[in-house]
Amino acid sequence: MSGGTANEQALLEAALRELTRELGVPLAKILELDATGEVLRVRASLGWPDGIVDGEPIAIHETTQAGMTLAAGDTVIFDHVGVTRRLNDALLQRCGVVSSVCTPIVAGDWQYGVLSVHTTDPRRFTWAEAGVVKRVASLLAWTLAARRSQRGDSTL
Repeated sequence: MSGGTANEQALLEAALRELTRELGVPLAKILELDATGEVLRVRASLGWPDGIVDGEPIAIHETTQAGMTLAAGDTVIFDHVGVTRRLNDALLQRCGVVSSVCTPIVAGDWQYGVLSVHTTDPRRFTWAEAGVVKRVASLLAWTLAARRSQRGDSTL
């Protein structure tokens, strides 16, 4: 489903900067579904150690945070990643992620991927904060869908 441009990249990075500033979180990322719909790839990230998330494929599996979020089809709050029994996400464990909010990036029937914000300290995200993440994801989805439609991108 990749079809990004430099303008899209700038949009994704700006969204992450504003979101991390607004919520006061150190880490955020945007994952895009690949053409098969079975793997996610990091399209934009903020705050992660160099080389940790760049280009690393993330399988859509029920034990990964992104997989659980896509399966839920809605925003998911993880108060403590380490004690969420079904969650076994190696990337988050390597980076010391403790709390997260994740939401699908969707516009109608078109699914782009997942937007997530993370902390390395315990935090109980409120549903109002999760709503901010969801609204940003929705705005991104509809903007990306409109831009790709204007370009005649067949991945919509």
